This record gives sequence, C-alpha cells and structure tokens, in this order.
Amino acid sequence: MALLSAATVVVVGLAACRPVPPGSTLRGLADARDGRVVGTSVEPAQFDRTADADLIAAQFSSVTPENAMKWVSVHPGPSTWDFAAADRIVEFAEAHGQRVRGHTLVWHRQNPAWLTGGTFTRDELIAVLHDHIATLVGRYRGRIAQWDVVNEAIADDGTLRDNLWLRGIGPDYIRLAFEFAHEADPDAALFINDYLIERGGAKAATLLWIVASLRSAGVPIDGVGYQTHALVPALMPTPEQFADEMRRFASRGLLVEITEMDVALHLPSDPAIDPQRQADAYGSSVMACLAVRECTGITVWNYSDAESWIPGEFPGFGEASIFDAALAPKPAFERMRQILWWDLRAR
Repeated sequence: MALLSAATVVVVGLAACRPVPPGSTLRGLADARDGRVVGTSVEPAQFDRTADADLIAAQFSSVTPENAMKWVSVHPGPSTWDFAAADRIVEFAEAHGQRVRGHTLVWHRQNPAWLTGGTFTRDELIAVLHDHIATLVGRYRGRIAQWDVVNEAIADDGTLRDNLWLRGIGPDYIRLAFEFAHEADPDAALFINDYLIERGGAKAATLLWIVASLRSAGVPIDGVGYQTHALVPALMPTPEQFADEMRRFASRGLLVEITEMDVALHLPSDPAIDPQRQADAYGSSVMACLAVRECTGITVWNYSDAESWIPGEFPGFGEASIFDAALAPKPAFERMRQILWWDLRAR
C-alpha cells in the first residue's frame, strides 16, 4: 500500500471504505494481511478467567510471556528452575494455534539476587549465560518461534548500557547470547529488542551499528524488535517516520516487529479527546508495519487496562491498552481493526 499520513487514512481511507465486517478479529484481519500476526503479552493467571482467556484466544495470533520467562521467574536459584508458568503459556498457545515470542534471555532487570550479587570470573559468567540460554531455549526448542535474545542493551544516550553482562563479560556478551540461542534452537528467529528507537536518534544509530556488525561477522541475528511504548500519544512517531526507521534495519536483511506497544494517557484522562488521540497513535504504528514488508507482527503489551504495567511504573499515567478494565473494546482497538481492514481492501 502507499503510505499515507494518519490524518489522510482517518479522513479519507477509513471513511470511504466499507465498515469492518461484524465480528472481525484482529487476529483474522492480520492473518489476511500477508500472514502478519497480532499478539499480546500474557500472564498465566489470565487464562483462569474465562472472559480473558476467550479474548486472548480470539483476538491474538501470538502471545509473549510478560514475566514468566525472565530470569527471576524461571531461574530463581543457581540450580533451580521453575517452568510452571512458562509451560502454561506455551501450552495455551499451542492449544489455540498461536505463535509464542520468548521474552527475554538477557536483560538488566528482573534478575535474581544470586546472579546480580554473585562474584563470577568472566569465564564463569559466560558459563552461567550459556547454561541459562541452553536450558531455557532448549526446553522449548521447536515450540517458540521467536526469542528476544538481548533486551535493552543500549542506554538512552546511545552508549552500551551498564549492566552485569557488560561489566562481567564485555560487549561480546551480545554476540555470545545470540550464538548460544541459535545453538539451542537453530530454527527460532532471534531478535534484539529495545525502546525509544522508533524515531531514529542515538539509540537507533548504535543499534544499527551493532546488528550490522554482528551480521557481517556471521552472528545469527534475525530481527529487531521495536518496543513502542509511548507515555502519551504525542510521543508516537508518524507512520512515515516509523516506517522509514524500520526500513533502515530491513535493508540489512532483518525482520522487524512491534513487540510491546502501548500508549498511555495522563490521568485523569479527557474522555472527549484522549481516547481518539490514543487510537490515532495505535493506528499510526499499525500503518507503519503494514507499509514495510519485513514487519511481520504487532504485539500490544497486555490487552486490557486492568493488566497494564504502566500505572505501577509511571504513577499518574494509565489506560494504555486497547481494551478497558472491563474488557470492553476501546477506540484504539477499533482503529487497529479499521486500518487492517482498510489496508486489506485497498490492495
């Protein structure tokens, strides 16, 4: 499709196209659009609530464990593993024909005390990293389609983030993590994932340099994940900006995906204008993905305001999801459906 501005789509394209067929799901509309996936992050407890489980199964073709595969959850002790929550998510996805994105193998947050407070030589820390990745990825070999191998490796100023891996191993930890993951599951697509890279800038430039260097050295990195968290709708780039940024990475032979999208509102929100501004922001990102062939999926970071991480992390902000706390669809959900349907009709 030709990439149009969000305003053009809303005023011209969406108004002129036929209404979205009743009952059309995000999952069904995205699948018809060249097999793209639409996903959500999940927690196993959500499957215990029938309405939530039904919504997740109906609307989304991909699920990402929000916390169940992070170190502190799955590897709480040096020789202790807890796969119960992760297994439930993978089993739910398999029962409902959904893809799984594994999240995340290497991150500076949500690590157990034995890891963050441990004293390791470089070789010992490399061995710990290898054991973790080999065990976790190996357990789900052939069952998890994509992994966020390295998450948020770049600081906001564009330098490598100071973390235990950089201090203990050096910059080589990024290469090693991808090699270990590929060794554990050669068929999984391996991503590097970060935030504040949707508009370009220092972080995006560093990330581009990293992935180009890795690929030229034969390191098995397959894609770049754009987290796409916006604390207010105005922080979301235009579809043109976002698509152009995606193409910089796609031109290097990489897949790109929107991996953790949400758009928060400053509370109390204004019901007269904020839901539509939020819908425009969500729609802008969907448009960008549809305009780039290598953008294979869009994942929202939890589906309902009741489940969102935003209020706990950013007091004074919230209502960031596409369903409200009662699971009623918000304008953002409808905008995503409209754009998927409009794009399908326009081809």
